[in-house]
Amino acid sequence: QDVTIYTFPRWGVAKLKDAYDLLIDKLKLDGIVVMDGGTDSLMDGTEFECGTICEDYTSMFAAYLSAKEKHKVIKQAMHCALGLGVDRYHHTSDASSWRAVAELKLKGGFLGCISLMDEMECVQKYRAASEFCYQF
Repeated sequence: QDVTIYTFPRWGVAKLKDAYDLLIDKLKLDGIVVMDGGTDSLMDGTEFECGTICEDYTSMFAAYLSAKEKHKVIKQAMHCALGLGVDRYHHTSDASSWRAVAELKLKGGFLGCISLMDEMECVQKYRAASEFCYQF
């Protein structure tokens, strides 16, 4: 099955929000899910070595602004952090990730978690799709 994948350059919040708005209108979307391949997006910026949060925050803020502006169309907006431990590559501490999860839980912002193992078909497909996207 052919599926269109939309990627964006490393734009700032305003341009990325405009791109999200175009996709919302073009595809008649009613929800937004922002995905982080790691967990550094959960950081508040006070941690020692907090990964690549600028990229994550740009996506999150742009999605938030699009959802807020199009609140009559967008019914649900959420954020998914997909890979605990992945950000060790950027020297992000697992302890910082777990602390961030605990703080989100206390504020009612943590909806749960699931475990995905390398052997699972969905993980293999996600990895293949990610590697495809990284080419651009």
